[in-house]
Amino acid sequence: MEESLEIQLTPVNIDKAEYIISLASKKNGAFKAMMQMLREVEEQIQGRYKKNKIFYQVVKVIDSRYKSKIHHYKQEIENMKSNIDFIEQDVNTLTSQRLELKKELDIHEEELNDIRDYAEQRRNKKSKRERQYHQLYNIPIVATQFKKKYVRARDKNSDAEEKVSEVRTVVEACQRAISEITKSISDSHKKREDLIVHLQQLSTQTKQFEDVLFNLHEGSKFWSGIDKYQSETAMQATITFIETIQKHSKNHTTFHKIMDPNNDFVKIFKLALYEFGQAEQYADSTFGQLHVEFDCAKCKSTFIGWPTPDKVRIHDLLCDTCYKESRTSMIWEKKMKMGHQLLSLPGSSTLSFSSSSTTTTSTSTNSSQASSTNNKPGFKKMLQIFKGAANKRRSSSNNSFVAMDPSDRNSTHLLRT
Repeated sequence: MEESLEIQLTPVNIDKAEYIISLASKKNGAFKAMMQMLREVEEQIQGRYKKNKIFYQVVKVIDSRYKSKIHHYKQEIENMKSNIDFIEQDVNTLTSQRLELKKELDIHEEELNDIRDYAEQRRNKKSKRERQYHQLYNIPIVATQFKKKYVRARDKNSDAEEKVSEVRTVVEACQRAISEITKSISDSHKKREDLIVHLQQLSTQTKQFEDVLFNLHEGSKFWSGIDKYQSETAMQATITFIETIQKHSKNHTTFHKIMDPNNDFVKIFKLALYEFGQAEQYADSTFGQLHVEFDCAKCKSTFIGWPTPDKVRIHDLLCDTCYKESRTSMIWEKKMKMGHQLLSLPGSSTLSFSSSSTTTTSTSTNSSQASSTNNKPGFKKMLQIFKGAANKRRSSSNNSFVAMDPSDRNSTHLLRT
């Protein structure tokens, strides 16, 4: 119900300020209508504080997890680079070995060709001596001579054939070694290419994580600046506007007179809402669509989007489905936890603590609002008016309560309860 109501509200900007001011011209119910719209402005500014607080919580959790992933990825990248360098050195060594083997193979192949020619000659000579011996073996004197020639030719042929076999074995060994080295080089090239692809993927993911972190940090800085300046100024201007019209709400003539656009509190109100609206619009368009990778603490699934912190365990991030399913139980758990904390306070000092807390919080809030407004360029004149209004507010406890920070108001209410 609260989310649907918030969606229907018009944004806080110059248009809303002018619309509120224009309500003063109504003959009946002007003050009531203006107060309703002004309270709406207060709630929207407080809602912005709450949204920003959630944004900071998410950024803190994501920052820790992304930095851990980036560190892990960078270590993997360095290891891959070392492996790639080792593979390249290995490939260079294998290439040199293959080149030497090819040179050696060329020498052995040439030697094999020469040995084969010589073996062919020995084979032919052996065949010739064998024929002569068979033709003349029955002539005793000639047969003995040709038998010796045949045996010598046969032995020389056998030596030549054995040499051919030895050289052929060396050639085949060189060829197998070259083939194996070539396969190793091919495998190393493929492994190197795979590592390079994986390295590029990790580098891309690391760059994406770094870019997301940069945008998250920039968003935190910008929203923090809005909290410190535009939101504080818009809230203070709205409170001053409310207090001013409340003083003159009974007198119709005076009420319309003070709503002159040239009056300082009217101009400051319009300017404050204008700056708040401009800053919020820019921040929403720049940082409102950020997506992060996160693991849901409930369903243990990984999502790409924007998570919501657990209301009790703020370091746990939840997906939309799990948050909606457990929202009611988280609210009750949070209330029970706060109740136990309040019960742990000393019973005798509870009432006095509540009273002093209200006064102290109101004073500290006014002081911090004045300090933050003083630091904002171009608002010196606004500060002087706010100081005068703040002095008057100290006389009214009701108005002091209105000026309190949303978190302080809630804590005081709990203490009183």
